[in-house]
Amino acid sequence: MPVMYSFMFWFSVRLGSIIVAIITLCQVSAGLITCAVWVNDLSGVSRQLDEWLNNNNLYYMQPVLINMEMNPKSFLDGLITFLVIQGITCLLLVYGAYKINLYLVYPYILVDLVRLLFVSINFVIAMTLVKENVFDLGVLIGGSVIGGFIILFLFYLWFCVVSFCQIVKEVEKIKEVPTLSNDGDFYQKQEGAVGINNGYNLPLGKPYF
Repeated sequence: MPVMYSFMFWFSVRLGSIIVAIITLCQVSAGLITCAVWVNDLSGVSRQLDEWLNNNNLYYMQPVLINMEMNPKSFLDGLITFLVIQGITCLLLVYGAYKINLYLVYPYILVDLVRLLFVSINFVIAMTLVKENVFDLGVLIGGSVIGGFIILFLFYLWFCVVSFCQIVKEVEKIKEVPTLSNDGDFYQKQEGAVGINNGYNLPLGKPYF
């Protein structure tokens, strides 16, 4: 069963998937610009990491940050590579949603799920470190609430694309089910007989195409 039948209570999940791809492309572009700035100032990145290591109790993150401080370029190269791959999956998602080709949508679902898990884990780690180093309950609560809402929104965008795939599969199954006609004979639904514009609605009557 699809998680949702509409995006933002107004758009179809097909159009919503295209909007999600555009939003993610904007995030990827911002990330690439930031990485480009950092690549041109590797010494500054190392100094900032060294300052964090000296001024904060980073516990289990200390070995990771030390490695990043020693070789920030490798870390940035890996991040840029991932962002480029994600940008490509966004373009595939736009075309796949437009052509209703799920094979072009699946790469985005997989890559973005990896990103969401990475962001969620790092958010939990960041809040743990804030709790240990910033003795201000307001900062901890504010950061947790704002960060939590951002992550929930990102998961909402991801579930829109997942729902698009679920609905397309549901429609394909319905198209394969023989239907009893008025004269008692079974017939298959025609290829073009599925879709909100052709007089066929899914449960709840939500427009999905």
